[in-house]
Amino acid sequence: MRLLVITVLSISFVSSMSGAVFGQDMESMFKELQTLKDRLDAQDEEIKYLRLKVAKEELEKVSAPATGGDVVKNYDKTPEAKAETGVTGNKPLSTATAQIGTTASRGFFGDLKTTLTGLGEWSEKPDPLIKVGQGWLKIGGLFQEWFVHDELATARDEFRTRRMEIKLYGEIIPKLKYQVMFDPAKRFPRTASDGSTLRDNTDTAGTLQDAFVTFTHIPHHELTLGQFKIPVIEEGFRSSAKLDFVERSRIARTFSDRRDIGIMLKGDYKLLEYYLALVNGEETNSKDLNDRKDYMARLVLKPFRGWGDSPLKGFEFGGSYYNGRRGVHRTVKDFWGAEARYQWEKLALKAEYVAARDDDSTLKTLSPIHRDGWYAQAGYRLFKPLEGMVRYEEFRNNKDQHGNENRDWTFGLNWFLNENYAKFQLNYVLKSVDGARDKKPDDQVIAAMQIHF
Repeated sequence: MRLLVITVLSISFVSSMSGAVFGQDMESMFKELQTLKDRLDAQDEEIKYLRLKVAKEELEKVSAPATGGDVVKNYDKTPEAKAETGVTGNKPLSTATAQIGTTASRGFFGDLKTTLTGLGEWSEKPDPLIKVGQGWLKIGGLFQEWFVHDELATARDEFRTRRMEIKLYGEIIPKLKYQVMFDPAKRFPRTASDGSTLRDNTDTAGTLQDAFVTFTHIPHHELTLGQFKIPVIEEGFRSSAKLDFVERSRIARTFSDRRDIGIMLKGDYKLLEYYLALVNGEETNSKDLNDRKDYMARLVLKPFRGWGDSPLKGFEFGGSYYNGRRGVHRTVKDFWGAEARYQWEKLALKAEYVAARDDDSTLKTLSPIHRDGWYAQAGYRLFKPLEGMVRYEEFRNNKDQHGNENRDWTFGLNWFLNENYAKFQLNYVLKSVDGARDKKPDDQVIAAMQIHF
């Protein structure tokens, strides 16, 4: 085919030269040659694209979007019919594809451009994988740097490396995955150079965070063994790279967002998702101090997920339960929670509630402590890179005592350079105890930068 194209170019060149002899403008000859060259380059780009697409489907077994699939199935239809079923709003697959739309709007490449556009936007570069034995390895990371201004008299304004996670994950053999994650920021000292205690620094569990293997042999299910994040309370279980605010809510920090050693089963279907887990019940990287194991469950329902463009399709709700005994005295640590979320275009709403019985193992009486708390938040994409957030939360550390109910307002802005892969966050936290603003002024301003890969 390339010989044929070269022949056509030669004939066109001779014709152009003849035209020049008879008075044709030399400039028009060069324009024609450039146009033919562009079309040749576009053909090479589209052939390369098709080869990469086939390799991507064979290696990764990734199905094309439904709309793109419809376009491929109906390839023999007219370009107008294919345009009606194609995905709208996506960027062109490449500059070469856009050139085809202008230089070859009719014929085979015109139809090919319509078909490829229907497949949606994708990257022509395959994911960078490192071959390890019979499997593969990928390296990821999360870096979060904070600056905190605190009005509490005993606190100091400071820069803080909140997270510096390094993640190794991949596949040992088909359907057997693994993940190991370290966070060196967890080992930063808890005391300042003058001997004073750093405020709200409870990261004492060591650098190793995740260390588990996952079996995916059963359809719609994953079985995980090792040390992993416990799957209770949605905000606590959510990846730290995808937080709506700089820091999680009080209930998530108190009852969730921690790791334990054990076994976990996840089931993921179109209309529901569930988790069952059995763990030691102690701190991260710690051995069990009693024979009893903690158990937990979480269920999330998505009843309107298949409702097309209905405003209800983004509504989810569910609940979680944790039953545990900690330490040599088997002190009680039980709680249950409820959650609800709603997403519609640029609007996102979310709320969670937790009630707990959490005995204090430091007390000789081992008297039970009843706690509860909740939060509700709203977010709106003001425009593509900027999101406004607001959250209200209440937390009672002991329901049987007065004077310890915390009520916080958090106002936030998220500036996305590339969604959660690179973003800036700014939060203002307005704090009060029992609704009194003048007892202990403790408002905070937190600015954060995040890099995730």
